[in-house]
Amino acid sequence: MRRHVSSVLLALSVLPTLLVFVPAARAADAAYERDLISRLEAAFAPAGSVIVDGIPVHRTCASPLLLETRLRWPDLSAATRAQIAGVVDFDRPALPELYDTPDGLFRIHYTRTGSDSVNLSFGIGPGNVPNYVLNCAEILERVVAKQIDTLGFRFPVSDQIPRPGENPRFDIYFVSLANSFYGLTYPDTLVNNGPGNPWWATSWMELHSDYTKLAGYESRPFDAMEVTASHEFHHASQWSYDAFEAEERVEGGSLKSFPWWLEVSATAMEEIVFDDVNDYYGYLPFWFNNPNVSLRAFSNSASVDGLHPYASVIWALYLAQTQGPEILTEIWEEAGEVDGFN
Repeated sequence: MRRHVSSVLLALSVLPTLLVFVPAARAADAAYERDLISRLEAAFAPAGSVIVDGIPVHRTCASPLLLETRLRWPDLSAATRAQIAGVVDFDRPALPELYDTPDGLFRIHYTRTGSDSVNLSFGIGPGNVPNYVLNCAEILERVVAKQIDTLGFRFPVSDQIPRPGENPRFDIYFVSLANSFYGLTYPDTLVNNGPGNPWWATSWMELHSDYTKLAGYESRPFDAMEVTASHEFHHASQWSYDAFEAEERVEGGSLKSFPWWLEVSATAMEEIVFDDVNDYYGYLPFWFNNPNVSLRAFSNSASVDGLHPYASVIWALYLAQTQGPEILTEIWEEAGEVDGFN
């Protein structure tokens, strides 16, 4: 079932570029705040590949952690907010050039100079646009064709809804992701879809301005761009069903977030859209070597629990192969009918 966005927006200015209202029931406490800061510091600390159970792995996705931080921000203390602001920059990047894709769906922001410069070694294409950017536009077109046109997922909620003067296109920013991230999706604004309905989150995406710098992709950077764009775009689509879909459980006396299904389904999109890249193969040992670990396990650390949600893609792919890939769309549609974890 598809619903159109209602016109209601309840907002509270809490950070530059953020307007958000969060239901008061999700209050923070001191233990939670310390844990959140610790997880953000670990996630955004400079790091390359690490060894877990003898297996070299790269940085995992931090987009659900960014979403959690946004959702909980109004309830955090001023001291915690200040610490977080020193770890994560929630402002959109300021880049001088932009390219609007011909399909009318995306606006790609980039620069040719400085540390965030896109890789110019692939030449300049029509309209004096770097081919690195034009290749991204083609990749995004394929992502939309599969995830939206074929599988029927929702296109991410437009940030023009809460920001009437904003361009309606979904924004992509090419920046140098120095912390070994492949890409990140930042939640921007919560949209109230009417009484009793889930909250939606608008968002934007950051992609690496030079994927040749990632280990294993030096000679095939656009393979990395493909799986990253597919994965991160799906996060933006997920938040257009229910921004609070991550499971929440009390552990150690504090409420914690376990967005395992967000990562399972986003990783599945990598394989479903670009099945020849197989980046997720590197995670599979954490499924097959750990049959005792719950499907609901999740951690932001480089650990078995932290990598198991990505390895659990094997379960989502099993569902897609036995029931048809539309089963993943149906799961999100039904999850989007009720606020919170389903």
